Amino acid sequence: MSQPAGCVCHEVEYVGGAAFGPASLVMRCCLAALIFVLAGCTATGPDATLVARSDWGAGSVNRDVLPPNGEVRHVTVHHTYTEVGPDGEAAHVHAIQRFHQGEDRFWGDIAYHYLIGPSGTVFVGRPETYAPASGTVYLSDALRDAAGQDSLGGTAVRTPPNGDDGIPLTPPGTSDGHVTISVIGNYEEALPPPAQRAALVARVADRLHAHGLTVNDVRFHREVAIGTACPGQALYDWV
Repeated sequence: MSQPAGCVCHEVEYVGGAAFGPASLVMRCCLAALIFVLAGCTATGPDATLVARSDWGAGSVNRDVLPPNGEVRHVTVHHTYTEVGPDGEAAHVHAIQRFHQGEDRFWGDIAYHYLIGPSGTVFVGRPETYAPASGTVYLSDALRDAAGQDSLGGTAVRTPPNGDDGIPLTPPGTSDGHVTISVIGNYEEALPPPAQRAALVARVADRLHAHGLTVNDVRFHREVAIGTACPGQALYDWV
């Protein structure tokens, strides 16, 4: 097979059946999307690999406080910053939901649409019809573009205007138009395990395909929000 125009080949390392190398997440999404096409997969991918809400013990949802997501424009990557305990990944996802629904957050449901455990297991979170939640202030696309920065986290925080320049902010705590995928763990200094990275690449590619998006629509939390290093420096450097 000839190489697609505009693509750059890299020597790759095969880990758990997935190809990894020095290529960016953009290249990896291209590879994953190509695999879906060659395998004749549906746009939603193999649902059997997903753990349904009922299977991880999701609690009831307070839909009164869940804002609509509208048209999906981006697939955005997070990390949870929390580690899986001795009770396992499903219990940890359930604990995250309880925290997000508690008095400290009151977000109505777990914040993310999908969560990926260190084992590579993908857990279904908040329905995609609802906007994700966040403890950070998300920028609108117009304001992010105006900022002219690839990353708004860490010490490079830009204080946005309060809407008085006509460029709107997305309301704090929500980010309509994003589908969020969060890798469980703290990846500021360490990389996610190979299985988790492989699952992340596959899920990002799957959601791009499902919503008719391109690799240019992938975002990372630190690129769209004020004052966060999420999804961790090590993971960000890796991609």
